[in-house]
Amino acid sequence: MESAAEYVSIDRLKPAPDNPRINDHVVDRVVKSIESYGFGAPIVAQMDGTILAGHTRWKAGKKMKLEKVPCRFMDIEGDKARLYRIADNKLSEL
Repeated sequence: MESAAEYVSIDRLKPAPDNPRINDHVVDRVVKSIESYGFGAPIVAQMDGTILAGHTRWKAGKKMKLEKVPCRFMDIEGDKARLYRIADNKLSEL
């Protein structure tokens, strides 16, 4: 059975240049949540490390100086990756 996530170096991941939502104002809240409960969901990234979902969790991990974070890699690129980022952000607004 395939693992849902693996712990990887936080430096292996990078933000997507077309991330549709900037949530810098909630990073401190996410830090507190991770400190209290851990990661409820992994960061989702393309095979090259570009983040698909979890930019704010990644920023919180950076702020916490974490060396490793949970990540699930997906083999998608181009328009499919861009549409995944949009869908993930819009669904969380509902």
